[in-house]
Amino acid sequence: MTESVASLDVLTFGWFASKALAGLAIGYTLRIIEHYAFWKSADPTKVVCKKYVSWCIVALVQAICIGLPVAYVLEGLVASRQPGITFLTVSGYLIPVFTSFAAIDLRMIMQRIQKL
Repeated sequence: MTESVASLDVLTFGWFASKALAGLAIGYTLRIIEHYAFWKSADPTKVVCKKYVSWCIVALVQAICIGLPVAYVLEGLVASRQPGITFLTVSGYLIPVFTSFAAIDLRMIMQRIQKL
């Protein structure tokens, strides 16, 4: 029981920030690659335009504003349930990757729930 309290003590903003930024960079890059591949497969004759660049900026803002806070909350849940510091460190990188990649989808889910 004391190890999980110690895990929560480790979960400070300074500890999480470097892992979250690395995860944000990887998750955002994966989302951009995925969207570009889908966009090019829909119409291979298109050239990169302002619409795609603006979509990339919107995706980055959503990854920062939605993905990182959700990642921090999930990391807190992991820290309270999983006492191992190694597991906490690995999840500190992987959870921001997932939430940054899924930030656009999370926003769309929140909009659909709000319309109910």
